[in-house]
Amino acid sequence: MPLRVIPEGIDMQVQDLVYTDLGNEGTKLEIRAKKGQYMREEGKAFFEGIHAIIERPGGEKYTVTGDRAIVGTEQRTAGIYGNVVIVTNRGDRITTDSIHYSEKERKLWTEDRVTHEGPRMKIQGRGLVVYLDKKELQLKEQVKAWVGKP
Repeated sequence: MPLRVIPEGIDMQVQDLVYTDLGNEGTKLEIRAKKGQYMREEGKAFFEGIHAIIERPGGEKYTVTGDRAIVGTEQRTAGIYGNVVIVTNRGDRITTDSIHYSEKERKLWTEDRVTHEGPRMKIQGRGLVVYLDKKELQLKEQVKAWVGKP
């Protein structure tokens, strides 16, 4: 196998990686990716083909998949892009084209179309904000909802 030179500015490049992090409040994060790059000077990690598991104290568990992600390692932010699917241990499933996260603001958001399906409901709309501390979800516009078996 020939030696490949890493492009300038990239401090580390890895294939088939597992990244783990334990947050201040006991939140566990595991990201598995087909490819990853870390740029220390920018404070960012880039992932392709991601599968992430987030476990929060109290038993909440989320599985997140997407085509690619950018994680701000210093600012504790993340953006996931392309075929984003979030599945919870409560049976909820959220699909969208992108989702963003800010640890400082404790929120998730997107401006894209969103479908949120649960065991007994389905909600679609454009634009989503989830305030994690309030456990509040807002769809911004073009909202349609079905209750019962969709």
